Amino acid sequence: MTVASTPDIPVISLAATTQARESRLVMALVDTLRARGAGPRDILVVVPDFEEYEDVLCRAAIRYGLTPTIWRHLPVVDTEPFSLLVAFCRVLDADTVSIETLCRPLQHGWSPPDAEPDTWPLAAASLHRLQEVAPGGDYSVASWQDRSETLDADHNLDAYLDALAAQSATPTPKTAELILRDVLERYIGDGLPQAVADDDPARRRTERLARATVRLEELLERLRTKYELWLDNGWVDRSWETVADLLERIASQHPGRREHANANAVDIIAANDVWGRQVPWVIAVGLSAGTWPQYPETPVPTPLQRAVLAGDDALAQLAVRPQWDALRQHDQFVEAVTAATDGVILTHHTQTTDGVDRPPSPLLDRVSSTTVAGDGVRDIVASDRRLPAALEAILPAASDDETGDRPDSTSETTEHPTHD
Repeated sequence: MTVASTPDIPVISLAATTQARESRLVMALVDTLRARGAGPRDILVVVPDFEEYEDVLCRAAIRYGLTPTIWRHLPVVDTEPFSLLVAFCRVLDADTVSIETLCRPLQHGWSPPDAEPDTWPLAAASLHRLQEVAPGGDYSVASWQDRSETLDADHNLDAYLDALAAQSATPTPKTAELILRDVLERYIGDGLPQAVADDDPARRRTERLARATVRLEELLERLRTKYELWLDNGWVDRSWETVADLLERIASQHPGRREHANANAVDIIAANDVWGRQVPWVIAVGLSAGTWPQYPETPVPTPLQRAVLAGDDALAQLAVRPQWDALRQHDQFVEAVTAATDGVILTHHTQTTDGVDRPPSPLLDRVSSTTVAGDGVRDIVASDRRLPAALEAILPAASDDETGDRPDSTSETTEHPTHD
């Protein structure tokens, strides 16, 4: 099966021996594109994660006189409004809950419609007293409603329990989005102003929360689409647990922000930040088995990895519940490929730093591409750069001023062996 909605653009796959040589290859390609008229914003270098590639790509960029910019992201999953949405889903999903679980959305700023500003969100001291007098054990929402008068003298808890009791246990995609969007909007209206009032003069927490709410508004639309797709394919059941799990995974896939502003810099971005981007040229790096996708510690034979990703017959179920992360990495690959409008270049390395063979990623099977390896790759990084015909055919035409000395990246004299 090929990548869904693959644009009608050329795709080239390039193989280097080591990760360091792969990184030099990537920057040689960026250098070529820049020399042929592509602007810095026309090129996006996508890596599976920064841990393996940040240092080697930055060193390679410097060799070619390029300025790399690493994109960092807002950790939405560590913010209060995100915790509020997930906690609300978890309470709705459970048949019975403890007082601690029941109060978690309240601790993160839940408030009812038409909330009184001097009452909502509930103060931490009120919630602490509530948990002190509540009985131990887990109870249904209906049972907590029966106990609310003895637990909460001000009866503020009733509005929250009524809101929980009114929700279906099997939400549709539309219902899930509407309910969570309503919770988020009330947080913006009631919880966020309280956070602003409690913030320090630097307003760092306010800025973080404001960015998180904007991002979550965008993610809820994507949550609905993804939830609907997975339901249609029979991969999941309708439940608030599924909604919470999807939200947690989608929240890691968001556009990042620049570490520093530099209009002439080359963007290097993590795969989980590609969503929503579109550029002429995408260079996706690290498409080696075990790098993209990354696998659990328990080794899985490459043929089985390919079968799982392809959804073959009885193995199709393995691609959903036990391998949420594999699906997430597959989605990121699809987003990287479909972000390009003019061409895609996929790179991988064939050996680890210890010299152990590393096969190509199963994800490469999902696209139709022309593969270049061996002498063709070495010619790209040579000081007298020569491009293989397959690559030359998809790149912009060479300009008259594409000349000058280039670093001989085939040389080992300036390399650091520990990184090669």
